[in-house]
Amino acid sequence: MIKNILFLIILQISSCSAQNKNCFCNENKLMNESNINCDTIKLKKNYNLYWQFNCDRIWLTLEKPNKFKITINEVDVNLYPYTYRLGYQLIKDYSNKLLFRSGCPANGPCKFIIINKKNGKKITEYFQ
Repeated sequence: MIKNILFLIILQISSCSAQNKNCFCNENKLMNESNINCDTIKLKKNYNLYWQFNCDRIWLTLEKPNKFKITINEVDVNLYPYTYRLGYQLIKDYSNKLLFRSGCPANGPCKFIIINKKNGKKITEYFQ
């Protein structure tokens, strides 16, 4: 009985933390139907990665195991239809680093960025 209650409490806490994500704009219904994927990506070492948006901004959040959140990328809210090409898109999850693709124009090379997982800071970037 106590194990069941404990399980329900943990489930409730985890669902409450998931509800803290912002993925809605009352003023722009098209933005809500856009290709901004707010699904959580589970990373190595209990990190999470997810896009969020509201009517004022679009941002990529790296959530550390201790639930501390770091914004590692933003896309101008007016460019919401192009978040997939302009914003960071995860390519590879390493133990202490993340490799992203970003800034891909329709007819040109993409940029690749390596981020330090522990502090969210950019280590380096290069073009394809």
